[in-house]
Amino acid sequence: AHDCTVDCNSRGGFRAFTCQDSAGIRHLRKLAVAGLTHVHLLPSFHFASVDDNKSNWKSVDEAELAKLPPGSDEQQAAIVSIQQEDPYNWG
Repeated sequence: AHDCTVDCNSRGGFRAFTCQDSAGIRHLRKLAVAGLTHVHLLPSFHFASVDDNKSNWKSVDEAELAKLPPGSDEQQAAIVSIQQEDPYNWG
């Protein structure tokens, strides 16, 4: 989801695996050379609670988040403030 080598419209979805020169695919190739034979992708199904329209997704300004004290309630509050409109739902 944070791989800047993947087009913005493909990030966070299975379409990202079609970007053959992305950092993620290059890493998977290295793992294959090292002997990895299988990858289990999770979640492997669509969460109905995540809006398919990416223009509706909210995200935290990571530069602003980094300015807050590590492990602070302020960081948590920033995440909580957008959690109903972000593209993540891990069940």
